[in-house]
Amino acid sequence: MRRTSPDLRGEEFRWLDSPPGTLLFERGTGLLCAVNLSDQPNPLPDAGSPLLASGPLTKDGMLPPDTTVLLHLD
Repeated sequence: MRRTSPDLRGEEFRWLDSPPGTLLFERGTGLLCAVNLSDQPNPLPDAGSPLLASGPLTKDGMLPPDTTVLLHLD
């Protein structure tokens, strides 16, 4: 994936506001990474479609604790 996505090869990086216990950053103009470090599921950003996750999302599409997801910005 890294070889085919220019957003993963570039140096553009931007931290975004996120709820307590989470991290959210953008790479380039097409990728968003959400990390849930809290002990509760958190909603995914409305900005994109999941490409890759470190574990399964909840049945209602939330990001579980201790899970990271890479999203393609729509």
